[in-house]
Amino acid sequence: MDEREFIIEIRSRAGFLADLQTDLRRIEAGQKEEEPVERVFFESIDAANRLLTPKRVELLHVLHDERPMNTHELAKRLGRDYKNVRQDVLALHEVGLVTKKGRSLAVPWKKITMELRMAA
Repeated sequence: MDEREFIIEIRSRAGFLADLQTDLRRIEAGQKEEEPVERVFFESIDAANRLLTPKRVELLHVLHDERPMNTHELAKRLGRDYKNVRQDVLALHEVGLVTKKGRSLAVPWKKITMELRMAA
């Protein structure tokens, strides 16, 4: 299993856009790109917590610790309704926390970190 890091950043939209402009200037100047890290941005801790509910965190752990599986197998393993698990998988996949290959779901991250950015 690919063991990469995923970062959830809590930061302002203005800070995100300022960093994006800096990155674009660096790339245009021909500077070497830093090693890519998968990440998603939220403007508040509340927004991140709406995504990372306790049931979704449990789902992430199961997919990470056990072999990749489809949504039906995951719902059985979690003892939850298929429809609710499917909605959780879709939400987590949308931000990149769950990966899909065909019908197989996985969580390839060795670590998921939440960062609170204080300044750009």
